[in-house]
Amino acid sequence: AGILEPMPNKIPVEVRDGQNVLVLLPGLAFDREGNRLGYGKGFYDRYLERHPSYHTMGIAFSTQCEEKLPATPHDEKVDLIMTEKGVRW
Repeated sequence: AGILEPMPNKIPVEVRDGQNVLVLLPGLAFDREGNRLGYGKGFYDRYLERHPSYHTMGIAFSTQCEEKLPATPHDEKVDLIMTEKGVRW
């Protein structure tokens, strides 16, 4: 459907344990609890599950921020959300 996705044969750059890492996450929508509505493939959820010490930031317009989104136990939450109106923790 024309949605850009990470190449399946490309491995993200790995860093050594103990380093601070910030992962920027796209999304269709985010909520106040840090839930993220993605594109339904689970790529970021699986990646972040393997790297629990990584920090995450959602990138969105403020119109993409909702009060509450549906979430499942395997959905990884973002630590903060950056919009044109500022940062939400």
